[in-house]
Amino acid sequence: MDMRRILRGALKRMFPGLYVRRLERRTEVHKHWVKPSEITHLAKHLPRVGEGMEHVGGGDWDERSPRFEDYDMVQAFKAVALRGGRWEDQPFFERVLGRIDAGEPLWDCRSREELQERLRGLDLLYREIKTRGYHGSNNFDEVTVAVGRHGDLFLYDGAHRLAIAQILALPAIPVRVAVRHPEWARFKAYILEYADSHKRGAYAPLLHPDLEWISSYYGHKRFELIRGALTAQRGRLLDIGCNWGYFCDRFEEQGFDCVGVEKDEGNFYILEKLKRARRKRFETFCGSIFDYRGRGGLDFDVVLALAIFHHFLKTKETLERLRVFLSELRPREMYFIPHKRSESQMDGAYWNPSEEELVGFVLKHARLKEALVIGQGEDGRPIFKLSG
Repeated sequence: MDMRRILRGALKRMFPGLYVRRLERRTEVHKHWVKPSEITHLAKHLPRVGEGMEHVGGGDWDERSPRFEDYDMVQAFKAVALRGGRWEDQPFFERVLGRIDAGEPLWDCRSREELQERLRGLDLLYREIKTRGYHGSNNFDEVTVAVGRHGDLFLYDGAHRLAIAQILALPAIPVRVAVRHPEWARFKAYILEYADSHKRGAYAPLLHPDLEWISSYYGHKRFELIRGALTAQRGRLLDIGCNWGYFCDRFEEQGFDCVGVEKDEGNFYILEKLKRARRKRFETFCGSIFDYRGRGGLDFDVVLALAIFHHFLKTKETLERLRVFLSELRPREMYFIPHKRSESQMDGAYWNPSEEELVGFVLKHARLKEALVIGQGEDGRPIFKLSG
């Protein structure tokens, strides 16, 4: 008999909201580098199933999970590592010892002496990571996380390593995803279906750790070029036609107050989901840039117009609306990618200007003076920095 099939059936009966899929090869498990501070809660109410399994766990576990920093083991670790305390003086030690004395072995410890030996091992692990850095392994003895319905990361296993990483304020550690909430699993499947249906994959890199391995047409090159050319280091940033919010996400991390405008409702749905999953706060607007009048108006330190203005050149009406918009816009600097005149989508357009003509049009009506090519994106198109 196939014991794996029997196990899966038993688990489905025991946990109706749980779907279990055995990985055929361990190499199929994706590891991700995550900021330890992004894992804030414990996946307390999920069943434990053997290593090498992927799970979709239903229920409200992601809405009633305790904070990791409140875990008494974490409090004890901080007292020992940061304040020179003793494990034996911590409430955590007394709690675990009480369980052992009651006949409930923990971490294979069956006595006070074995518990103390285990804790000495944690002290050694802390000193090793502090001295040599955090090195992931090729097995399943790592920090594992569960992904909640909104994309939040919950600790599933590896509390000691996560506590050490947070105490040492490490920039990132490798984790693997063990469990996904059904709502997040459906959203991920939707993203995968979209990427599979487009030969280029997603438009721009996905930044959530459970999605970052999905291929994208553009990489990080455009962001790096723009970041390196910026005059402003803080302030308001507008991304016109922001798609799924890649630039808003990245520039928010750089300290900008970002606004993402996206007309397509399907893209906007994904934008909002990813924004929530990444716990970002940038402003979003679903609609035409010509209709945007958000807080702060049209006064921006940085404007991104990356291969978007040519959509407004196809009719006399939209060209006039673009002219009016640019005249009302007050940018300090703009990053602009023009279209290619030979593109089939420009067939029959009301105005199909050359690169130089379109740059001149934008400079004139946005009241900017200089245009400088700062590099090329992955598709070979030039990126212009327009400034006053």
